[in-house]
Amino acid sequence: MPFRLIHSSAGAPDLDMADLEQMLVESRVRGEVGGITGVLIFVDGVFLQILGGEKDKVLSLTETIEQDTRHNSLEVFHERHTVDRAFASSSTAHLSPSTYRIAIASRGSPRQKTTRCCL
Repeated sequence: MPFRLIHSSAGAPDLDMADLEQMLVESRVRGEVGGITGVLIFVDGVFLQILGGEKDKVLSLTETIEQDTRHNSLEVFHERHTVDRAFASSSTAHLSPSTYRIAIASRGSPRQKTTRCCL
């Protein structure tokens, strides 16, 4: 049964675009090797990541991420077994919406909030 974990962390103060690109490459390689899928979202210096796969592999990867000096203050918000995998077709998808687009999307009606996308 797939396992899902959602966490956030703060990007290091000196984090730059090259660091982000390298993190994404590393995430995809680790995902392919470990069978882990997910999405990495980065907005205004904050990461949000959703990981899915076998529980032991997801937890092991989370420990590795926690030791990465390119970010800090990792906080796990959600972890549980699930019926299906989120982002099953991608080793690691990457989203980096602007703060403006997130704010616009969050101001819509409740119906709009569920149908609008912040990409």
